[in-house]
Amino acid sequence: MSLLRRLEKIYIFTFYVQYRCATSFGNQEWGEGNAVFGMAILECFLLLELISGVALVTGRTPISFPKLGVALGFAVVSLVTYLTLVRKHQWLPYKSEFERYPKRKHFLASLAVGILMVAALLGIGVIKAAIGSAR
Repeated sequence: MSLLRRLEKIYIFTFYVQYRCATSFGNQEWGEGNAVFGMAILECFLLLELISGVALVTGRTPISFPKLGVALGFAVVSLVTYLTLVRKHQWLPYKSEFERYPKRKHFLASLAVGILMVAALLGIGVIKAAIGSAR
């Protein structure tokens, strides 16, 4: 399996975990929409942390993130996630494969997604360090 195919599968599994989490509260209709929202938040945090980390390493701080730019970036990330996964239910062929995973593999992969999400939220400190050096 090529590297690009593996990355695609990881991306779709991350979406699947968020979909399962969203639908576990009993709202099947909004599951995909909530998963797109969760993916967009995760992706935006990771992008902002990457930009902030590069700025810190290269010494180009302080940096600022305009609200309009962040909002526009969030909208673009949401749209890309929607178009690549949800439109025409392009992620559904993988759903049956993910549900056939052995319980241990499914648990460990879901745990890895959860750890990634927590790490992304904890990485807000990187953003604060890059922005905070302006004060």
